[in-house]
Amino acid sequence: MTGHHEGEDRELFPAIARAHPELRETIRYLEQDHSMIGHLLDGLQAAVDQAATPEDLGKHLEGIAAIMESHFRFEERKLLGVLEGLALDADVGAVFGPLSPGQVASGHGGAWRSAPGAALALQRAHTSRATTVRSPPWT
Repeated sequence: MTGHHEGEDRELFPAIARAHPELRETIRYLEQDHSMIGHLLDGLQAAVDQAATPEDLGKHLEGIAAIMESHFRFEERKLLGVLEGLALDADVGAVFGPLSPGQVASGHGGAWRSAPGAALALQRAHTSRATTVRSPPWT
């Protein structure tokens, strides 16, 4: 997750801000979410390191899932349409972090020049990660 957010912050969001200055405030909110999610993931890792109970770990995961769900919906609602027309000459892995083999096999596992690939990669990256968070290993 961290690699995904760092890639968006480093590669995707600056490109969107250059092409669509009216979305700078939206991007600022998304970057704040990334910071909050990072903080929550750090808290989860600390709980794991301290051998927290499954109930306590579940509470951490519920918090992470809630912010991620909200973040994903907001991001997709605000940016998917923009991504359709965004020209971005970057490696998908650099922008979205490690993607699953199925996502890379979709034909967007290299550099893309037009954003239909970006929009699809964003959607798939979010779907993959959201599913992972909602399925804790002890349930």
